[in-house]
Amino acid sequence: MKYRPHIDGLRALAVIPVVMFHLGSSLMPGGFVGVDVFFVISGYLITTILIDDINSSRYSLLEFYKRRILRILPALCTVVAFTLLLSSFLMLPAEQRELGKSIVATSSFISNFYFWSESDYFSAPAESMALLHTWSLAVEEQFYIFFPILLLALSKYAKNHITLTITLLSFISLCLCLLLTPQHQDIAFYLLPTRAWELGIGALLAIWLSSRPDTNRRNPAVALVGILLILAPIFMLKKESIFPGWNALYPTIGAALLIGWANGTTIGRILSLAPVVWVGKISYSFYLWHWPLIVFWKLEYGQHLSTTEKVLLFFLSIALAAVSTHFIEKPFRSQKLRQTSAKTVVMVGVLPLLAMAALGALASQKYLTFRSLPDHVSSTASAIDYRTWPDYQRQFRTGQCFLGQANNGLADFIPSLCTSVQSSNPNILVIGDSHAAQFWGAFTEILPDINIMQATASGCKALIGSPGQKRCTEIRDWVFEVFLPSNHVDAVVIAGRWTESDLEYLPDTINQLEKFTNSVIVVGPTVEYQGPLPTLLARSQLKEQSFNFSEHLTPGRIEVNEAMRKMTEESNATYIDILSTLCHNGECTLFAKDHVPMQFDYGHLTLSGAVQVLQEHRSTILEAIPSPTH
Repeated sequence: MKYRPHIDGLRALAVIPVVMFHLGSSLMPGGFVGVDVFFVISGYLITTILIDDINSSRYSLLEFYKRRILRILPALCTVVAFTLLLSSFLMLPAEQRELGKSIVATSSFISNFYFWSESDYFSAPAESMALLHTWSLAVEEQFYIFFPILLLALSKYAKNHITLTITLLSFISLCLCLLLTPQHQDIAFYLLPTRAWELGIGALLAIWLSSRPDTNRRNPAVALVGILLILAPIFMLKKESIFPGWNALYPTIGAALLIGWANGTTIGRILSLAPVVWVGKISYSFYLWHWPLIVFWKLEYGQHLSTTEKVLLFFLSIALAAVSTHFIEKPFRSQKLRQTSAKTVVMVGVLPLLAMAALGALASQKYLTFRSLPDHVSSTASAIDYRTWPDYQRQFRTGQCFLGQANNGLADFIPSLCTSVQSSNPNILVIGDSHAAQFWGAFTEILPDINIMQATASGCKALIGSPGQKRCTEIRDWVFEVFLPSNHVDAVVIAGRWTESDLEYLPDTINQLEKFTNSVIVVGPTVEYQGPLPTLLARSQLKEQSFNFSEHLTPGRIEVNEAMRKMTEESNATYIDILSTLCHNGECTLFAKDHVPMQFDYGHLTLSGAVQVLQEHRSTILEAIPSPTH
């Protein structure tokens, strides 16, 4: 395959936005565009090699996997070992346990499934997952389990239908991506069926170019369109932009245009400049090293990176990438190893994967922690596992009256358990997302003589007209269109993880609720932290430092709280000000009276925390319920 330096330059163009995004620049989520470009480049290069092998009658699956092992494993194993070593000294037990699980997943090349089930790439808790970025590597390797076999089979039995078959499969993958992104962004983001089309575009480009003479295909206009299709999303996409979906289509097409037609153009010459090509050549190691460095730096020095820290981490990542490329990657591409039999390389290559998995399993069981924590720090840190506590189920009723990602919507909801109306007691219905569900257990404790019903689901708010995932919109529609019109409810409590964009839906929702109930109670936003509160507290205790509220509080909550209070009062509903109950003069209550942290993650209250907060508003809540018994 003829070497084209502008492709290395394109790799540089891909990796830099990803690193800048992870460093917390304004390129959000434009940094993800870089992953799309990587997928196209990978699909193009690998398919070009496979086609050359097929045409030269030297095609071998073992030889293919030998090249992948020598290309991928050395740097990956080094980074994983570095990450595991540092975690033993810098991570809390729960963090290292999760890292161990992710190492097992990474060594099996299924980390995309692991992070899909365990995290949200766009959320603060993801920032402590040191191997989160390996999801894209897993997608690639899963693609290369199936694609070489498919290509070989087509070349033997349906040679004239190779392009048609891959086009059809890529189109199906694209359609899945476009359909799933609005409602199931996590699935569309992490999993191969919805990302395979990006590698497929690169593969189709390789197939198309291989069937034509190697003539000069430079086209400045096409190259200009290509670079614009990549750069525009990087700078135009915002944090709230939906991704991948349509927003991933532009950079993938742009990358294909640059690969095929930029060589020899002005843009191609820019991409072929020596410094740009150099960054492209170290891009794999650059990608691998940058995220663990950022994670450990933030764990030790705080979530907010100064400009100086961002610059330092950027160039430290480049330095490690250069060393890694020269001393780790290159030796494994030596002529001697290239001449080693594929069977030997594949068999030996399995050993570091097994070692990684074994070490990850040990770390997940806390056998690789080299420091002990004081009792009070361990007690605080243990609350990170709150979802395994009996209090959690008693508080939320997950899977029954609070539907999460594992549920299929209204079909999993249990009306007889969750919304059974009583004639002998006042009836209150709690609706909303997880930030509504967190109050059900607390309401039952502070109001034992009132029937507290619950219809909640994660993923969106119970606001008429607002977007949301199926499990939430189905319950919301059922509440407003079926349950409330046919049942007497004394009061409806609506709560959620409120943002500024929710405010436009609130007045109409309150007005609609007032048609069905005597009283509407709006619960305002809680305080939020830029990371799980038990972890942040434990780190402060470990360093014997005062809790730094200015460092850890998520900004903007006060403004949302005041806007919601004003809007609720104008609608004659009752407002429960959670934020003002928790926080005063820039400081917030960190522990409940039972010494458990008030919140078990970035913002959800523990049961004791929710009880303590609502207890202060008990009289206001009772006054809002029109009943002769009060």
